[in-house]
Amino acid sequence: MLDPIKNLIGWLLALFYRVPPHNLGIAIILMTITVMAAMLPLTAKQVRSMVAMQKLQPEIKRIQQLYKDDKQKQSEEIMKFYKENQINPLSGCLPLLVQMPIYISLYGTLKDIPNHVRDHSTRLYVDLCGSSTVTAAQCSKSPAKALTFLGMNMRWSLFEARKHDATFMSLLPYGLLVAFVIATGVVQTRQTMARQKRQNPDAPVNPQMQTMMRIMPLLNLMTAFFPVGVALYWGARNVWLIAQQQFVLNRFYADSAPVSKAAAPSTPSAVEAAKPRSNPNTSKKKQQRRKR
Repeated sequence: MLDPIKNLIGWLLALFYRVPPHNLGIAIILMTITVMAAMLPLTAKQVRSMVAMQKLQPEIKRIQQLYKDDKQKQSEEIMKFYKENQINPLSGCLPLLVQMPIYISLYGTLKDIPNHVRDHSTRLYVDLCGSSTVTAAQCSKSPAKALTFLGMNMRWSLFEARKHDATFMSLLPYGLLVAFVIATGVVQTRQTMARQKRQNPDAPVNPQMQTMMRIMPLLNLMTAFFPVGVALYWGARNVWLIAQQQFVLNRFYADSAPVSKAAAPSTPSAVEAAKPRSNPNTSKKKQQRRKR
């Protein structure tokens, strides 16, 4: 089912492998930039939805409090409020849902590159299989050439590398890459928390959300079980997202808050205060003129 995506990834890797110094790691980084750039419209939609939901949180909480004893009515009113303000609460999940097939397909592609690089005349295929005349089936059965990046076999995970070579110096690059992915995940999470705190400085800290934010970076530890190529893609994606939050998301969040359609009416005191007050001296002069 994912073969078309795997073939597309194979084509992109072969394309970017042509760029000197003809390295698979650099090709994966360039592919990551291409994928993330293609997702910018989807990401922009996600950001707008997140900003709108965050700025309208007081009104959402008011609805929740108003219908706290009727959960069904509460859900109906909240969905109605989302519709009136043109907010899609599920749009924040779309970039993650799009990324998952890419992770899985990249994993499958790296495990069987010859069958997903359709053009055998490309430099990637020749460097991997030794010749363009070798079939993909023959190349897959024979020990393929190790394509390395910073001393790491792009098709091995940290634990696979440990089985083949247990020396500390040979495993060090693999460990550093996993540490880099985890570190970038921590930076990304802290950026998100800092932005939310800056947006709502008086909002109480949600313990569950805070715990989740601390656990999320640890999910990057899973890259120790993935081929280096997948971990490299994951780390490059994290760096992109850090830059995106710094230069794009902050710009969205710096904009003035949109006015809710369900804004509360002005209080009588405010209306009265806004009315111009008459000058008593002016009123006396008018009365004298009328008597004359």
